[in-house]
Amino acid sequence: MAFILFLLLAGFTWVGLRADLGLGTFGTGMALGAVVWRMEHAHSNEPFRPLRAVLLIGRASKVLFQFVWELLVANWLQLRVVLAPRIDVQPRWVHFDTRLESPALRVVLALMISLTPGSLVCDEFERPDGSVCLWIHILDGEDASAAVERIRRRLETPLRALELP
Repeated sequence: MAFILFLLLAGFTWVGLRADLGLGTFGTGMALGAVVWRMEHAHSNEPFRPLRAVLLIGRASKVLFQFVWELLVANWLQLRVVLAPRIDVQPRWVHFDTRLESPALRVVLALMISLTPGSLVCDEFERPDGSVCLWIHILDGEDASAAVERIRRRLETPLRALELP
């Protein structure tokens, strides 16, 4: 039953994203939903239930709103830098030790950082102790520790909520 509900939700979501009411679009959404269901079920310790799906959708919505807010703030800050009479930035490379365990969520974090103006993720590597680190270029590295802490607090922490036990 949960599988059918998930497929229907995936189909309607894909129809909404594509803005096409065709049956083929709905079928494509259901097929994508089946792939996601299979991938999630293969890597999960517990079965995928509708309540869990609703919980994930709520948490993902929070991540999306947080990211949109970060985009607005970063664009405003970059606009101030560009429109300043003298551009005074100190570009810098920083290491960001991520606490995310899921490779997919690490990719999402890297994309979110790269899409934010003034920052770019160049590489992800695993340290000898098993921790994963992102190599990030930030435009204004005057206070790099504050930038790393902001990424951790504003982007990584909401993503960690998507890693259900």
